[in-house]
Amino acid sequence: MDLQQFRTFIQTLDTTEQKQEFANLIAVFFHNQKKQIEEEFFWELRSYSIYLLENVDYLHILHYQPYTFFSVKALDNYILEIMLDTGKVKYFNMQPYLDYPIFEPLKDINIFKKVYLDDLEGIEWDLGNGASLSKDTLVAKMY
Repeated sequence: MDLQQFRTFIQTLDTTEQKQEFANLIAVFFHNQKKQIEEEFFWELRSYSIYLLENVDYLHILHYQPYTFFSVKALDNYILEIMLDTGKVKYFNMQPYLDYPIFEPLKDINIFKKVYLDDLEGIEWDLGNGASLSKDTLVAKMY
């Protein structure tokens, strides 16, 4: 993709969800990309990404400071409270996921409250069906 293609592409983004998805892709690009790109393209891409993220807390990724989860706690309203190692608290709404068959047992609030962090900083429940969410999913949707 060259600079002109990039400018054309960003004009097609019109929803918050599209902008957040784009921001995720940019974050991964900055975090993992080892190739050299045109300096002008790099700075425009980075500037636009930051512009998109003004109200979304992904800037930590753009500055190579990924979240480290310290703990997770289930609240009564199907919200997960995620404590970061910095002491900052983030929230993740599980309600949209509860209608998926794998997560249906979590409609029982007592089961929902048995959430824990797995070895990769995702979240799990011991349901015997593999019900879990990855750290990437949590970071993309937490607020």
